[in-house]
Amino acid sequence: ISEVYVAYSMQQAQRVLQEKSVDILLSDIEMPRGSGLELVAWIREKGLPVVSIFLTSHAKFSYANQAIRLDTFDYVLKLVDPEELTSVLQKAIDKVRENNQQNDQLKLAEYWYDSSLQLIEQFILRVADGRIPADRFAILHEAERLHLTHLEFNDRFYVLLIQLRAETENEKEWGKGLTEYGLKNILSEIMYSWHVVPDGKGRGLPLIPRLTDRHYLLFLNAKSVDGWDAFLALADQALTACQSAMPCTVTFYPADAVPIEKFSQTAEQLFKLGADNILYDNTVYFEQDPEKIIADEQNWQQVLDNNPNIDELSGILERAARSGILTRTYLRRMFERTCEYARRILPERAEKIDLEMGQVKATSSMDGMKNWLNFIFDQVGHSEVDEPASQDIVEVLRRYIREHIHEELGRNELANLVYLNPDYLSHVFREKVGVSLVDFITAERIKKAKELLSTTELSIRDVALTVGYSNISYFSRQFKRSQGKTPLEFRRSVNQNAE
Repeated sequence: ISEVYVAYSMQQAQRVLQEKSVDILLSDIEMPRGSGLELVAWIREKGLPVVSIFLTSHAKFSYANQAIRLDTFDYVLKLVDPEELTSVLQKAIDKVRENNQQNDQLKLAEYWYDSSLQLIEQFILRVADGRIPADRFAILHEAERLHLTHLEFNDRFYVLLIQLRAETENEKEWGKGLTEYGLKNILSEIMYSWHVVPDGKGRGLPLIPRLTDRHYLLFLNAKSVDGWDAFLALADQALTACQSAMPCTVTFYPADAVPIEKFSQTAEQLFKLGADNILYDNTVYFEQDPEKIIADEQNWQQVLDNNPNIDELSGILERAARSGILTRTYLRRMFERTCEYARRILPERAEKIDLEMGQVKATSSMDGMKNWLNFIFDQVGHSEVDEPASQDIVEVLRRYIREHIHEELGRNELANLVYLNPDYLSHVFREKVGVSLVDFITAERIKKAKELLSTTELSIRDVALTVGYSNISYFSRQFKRSQGKTPLEFRRSVNQNAE
């Protein structure tokens, strides 16, 4: 015993226990403004690792019973023989040492458990992403090298891809670390696992390696659950928990049980399925029946061949969305059918409209496809770009450029906006405006810069960034070429004139 502290009331004892590291408490049961029993109850509530001994003149059963329930180490009656008290204290010291040793072992076990789990997850991730060849011998050889021979490689495993959908403001506040912790905690609570490392509850924690910032994989030993339906029931349960607790929407993509050498192939299939999903959040999502897509494709072609009608095509899209088959692949096939129709009906006009340019927007959402259809059917109604149509295109571009003057504005991006071939767009723009597209953008940037230099106190750097120039020197050269003065000289002249 190296230090001894004395307290004359329960409150004094509490202060000592909070300020000092105390291993053994020797206390009377009755004391001013409280009791020893209340003090020990407070110690247990605070979770302090204190070995408690009561020294009292009361041999009441109720006291002894309460002391036992509070896990008191010993209960000694006054007047106690000094040798007996020394013996009790020595046993208490031995108990402290035993507790400390157990805590050290527990910390060490937790360290090795965390390290082992991370090592296993990294190993499985390397199998799943193909860094370890999809060959049983190669996988076993690498596992042996990493001393992971206790894994149950002869079993089959259900695979679940977890996709975090669109990032939300709430998720940004959580941060990546807390979001990942929340997701893994939910899945660990609900899903059974490999039985690799016991957690004291008769099962192990699931392995959930991170595939990308928005994708995680979960591997579940098929022996852990009673078949495919039970696995899907667990997935549904986990998804419900994610919906109420996670800061973002989540979609699950399940796959039937496979051997470890099929992890890479299965992960790739599920990842493609996730990339194809553009509409369905907070659901357990499965690959759709291709026959349904083929049937819709035939209906789409029928509408195009007989009497092209935007409302009918939109109706097909909406029914597909309700039936769960409206994916990126679905939209891409309808997009290709429509392009073929445009090229066949009006080949000259179709050459001037860059049909493929609209593919990204048209296949990213149902609204994107509807907008593209409206544009295409409006444009192919003219065998040439007539005056009203081309003028509308120019006005759309002018407005877009002015509203996005702070952004990078490339010719291809602007052509994509109006679904025209970039070369043809440049020709139409110069013909209608009288200057090239590049010169118009530069003029608009300089015009906005002059306004900011004249009416605000923004620094030259901030003005440049606001009008779309990340290189301040280049901005100054462009400004001087246009105005005959540097931005700073221009601002000074404006201020002088104002005075």
